[in-house]
Amino acid sequence: MDADRMSVSSMGVRHLFERPGSDIRKTGFLKKLKSHRPQTLKKKYFVLRSTSASGPARLEYYDSEKKFKSGSPPKRSIQLHTCFNINRRSDSSIHQHGGSSSSSSGKNFRNGLVLYMSDESFTVVAESEEEMEAWLTMLLEYQNEYLPDGDMHREHYGK
Repeated sequence: MDADRMSVSSMGVRHLFERPGSDIRKTGFLKKLKSHRPQTLKKKYFVLRSTSASGPARLEYYDSEKKFKSGSPPKRSIQLHTCFNINRRSDSSIHQHGGSSSSSSGKNFRNGLVLYMSDESFTVVAESEEEMEAWLTMLLEYQNEYLPDGDMHREHYGK
């Protein structure tokens, strides 16, 4: 039996129950880009969940790991099947107030990911290229699980 599921028998009928948290596939800190001017990056705790009884595959974020562990609801949850594109951020700079092309710490952010939805985009920045690639690979895997059998993976634009 799948280690993420428990079986309970009641009058000869078996019911499968998912273990709490069994849908969590990746967690960690990323910086969320605020799209308002001036643009800022705020460190948040992200959780990637696979499709389960609690809902479709999604990316959630919390203000802190403590809030996640305490069972608080996420600040936001993005269902991956609603994204028409998930890709690396093509421009590597964050534009601050006054038109500067770098953050207040003077760094460019080359490890960004963008989730594009029909009416908005959502950008996060990882600490390293390796971390960004790991998140991107998993996000694409769970986004593509909603495609009908036989369909090619969604096309992803940019680099």
